[in-house]
Amino acid sequence: MIERRIKLHREGHEQTIRLPDEFALPGDEAILRLEAGRLTLEAVGQPSLLSTLSHLMPLDDAWPEIEDRLPEPVDL
Repeated sequence: MIERRIKLHREGHEQTIRLPDEFALPGDEAILRLEAGRLTLEAVGQPSLLSTLSHLMPLDDAWPEIEDRLPEPVDL
């Protein structure tokens, strides 16, 4: 476990912190939780390829017929 004391900053109605490099999270989004007096910051995982593809609209394009030929012989 890594532990480090940091300073809290006040900016208007918000309190901010600066995360040291060893605590940097990937991406540009995180989830912040307050449970029983404990503050938890968690990186938001990247969506899977299947999840991303499931949100795409189907293509209604007409595709040309492609001749299904056997591969050319190769001399090894």
